[in-house]
Amino acid sequence: GTNSEIDLYVKGGKVLMETEADNPIFGSFRGPFTKVMFDLDNQRAYWINDKDKTYAEESLLASEIEGFNFKTMKTDLDEAKKNLTTPSGSQQIKGYDCEEYELDGTFLDGKVALSPQLLAEMQTTLTKIEGLQDYDFTGLGFPLAYESKVGGFAGMKYEAILVDKKELSDNLFNVDGYKKVDKLEYYKENFENFDLESFGLDD
Repeated sequence: GTNSEIDLYVKGGKVLMETEADNPIFGSFRGPFTKVMFDLDNQRAYWINDKDKTYAEESLLASEIEGFNFKTMKTDLDEAKKNLTTPSGSQQIKGYDCEEYELDGTFLDGKVALSPQLLAEMQTTLTKIEGLQDYDFTGLGFPLAYESKVGGFAGMKYEAILVDKKELSDNLFNVDGYKKVDKLEYYKENFENFDLESFGLDD
């Protein structure tokens, strides 16, 4: 298998995912770009290439990573609540008590460990997402471990290796000094298996 790491930074209304180039976790979204930043205050998403010092920008609700998008997040969470009924066990991950659930494929197929405490700590950020301003997160948790199943066999597995609380510099979340490029140009340059139609850019 292939091991990859993603660093997730959260501060106020800003969320940043940083990884090495060509991380398979992004599926077809592979290439030299290394950062994806979500500005929930201004409802914008940024795809950032540190190597070339370029970035593309789009509406938050238009952005998508391998099936995840903010536009359907409320519906997805509602569906998760229906399926996360009875925990199959519990474990502690990096100081957080987690409830384990077996997922039967109606929402996800596999096993997940959720931390209600960490989700509560991130609620100020999450409620900035469109449609979640007054959302009731009861019964949910932030995933600190997940193992998918494909055809009944183990597939992708991830687990948090560090959860740290510290003051983050605002500089981490800006693109000052970077060149903004056209979204279509950026996608063609940075994403392999580029599919114009899937991005609504085929006209």
